[in-house]
Amino acid sequence: MPGGRTPTVGDIFRNPDLASSLTLISRQGSDAFYKGSLAETVVGFLQRQGSAMTKADFVEYVRSGNIRSPRATRVGRFIKCRPMDPALPRSRC
Repeated sequence: MPGGRTPTVGDIFRNPDLASSLTLISRQGSDAFYKGSLAETVVGFLQRQGSAMTKADFVEYVRSGNIRSPRATRVGRFIKCRPMDPALPRSRC
């Protein structure tokens, strides 16, 4: 935390590392997190904390089919829907 304390109401809290990570994910998709440099960064941090997690674990998680795009995402007042699968029954999103 900045200055070693939790921000209080009215404080401006900036987290440039998180902003960079989210920007990278928004541009490159989930591969940036599960297979790219972010995976290496996260795994490195976890291993320094004593975790047995490896980058291969991240890749296997993706391969297992656990990663799915959300069907709909709220963006302000709007709902952004992913393309529909024509084999599925029609629905709102």
